[in-house]
Amino acid sequence: TQPNERLNVIKSLNICAEEGLIESDDGLHYRFAHDQILSAAFSLIPEDRRALLQFQSGQSILESMPDKDMEKNLFLIVNLLNRGSSFITADNEKRVQLLMMNLKAGKKAMKSSGFGPAATYLNICMSLLGDDHWHNEATLSLDVFSTLAKAEFCNGNLKEMEKCLDEIFDQDLPIKEKADAYTVRIYSFFFLKGEPVNAVDVGLEALSQLGVKFPKKISKLVHAREMV
Repeated sequence: TQPNERLNVIKSLNICAEEGLIESDDGLHYRFAHDQILSAAFSLIPEDRRALLQFQSGQSILESMPDKDMEKNLFLIVNLLNRGSSFITADNEKRVQLLMMNLKAGKKAMKSSGFGPAATYLNICMSLLGDDHWHNEATLSLDVFSTLAKAEFCNGNLKEMEKCLDEIFDQDLPIKEKADAYTVRIYSFFFLKGEPVNAVDVGLEALSQLGVKFPKKISKLVHAREMV
């Protein structure tokens, strides 16, 4: 029965605590006493069951953790869920939930200059986007690709950055929604490629689509008039 199972679990935990394998501050929540003990325990789990166990652990923490503690434990929960993400592809609600959590984790990592981990979280976001996502999840797709482009720019990964930008520019979106993508491309020409002329050209292209016109060549008369 369930009460007996709970009692057996508590007894087992108490034995492990007496042996110094785990620790608890309140008798309700336990942690391994050392990372090496955690690694040794994890190695005893058959490989074909590890991903599912980690996913179930992440789900359990997610469902039981108070909202006020979610932010500081975001990376822990997302990392556990990601290891078993293959188990939720058929569940659209959980797919979107995990996608949003990875997006949040990616943005949080970027705020602390963790651009490498941010790109990892955001690439997982891309893998979780649904079929025909630019039609069904346009706002979410734009957020994912724009944020990943920024992360890859900061990582200096021009090829991956350009893939994200091209994906955005290929969509039939209002110019204002492409503003972040234009900004990243301008920065990449100026700071990473050392091509300020191309950076200006991209800026002028964006402005022209917004209805702001600049002449490509300014005559001496116009220049003199502006100086007066």
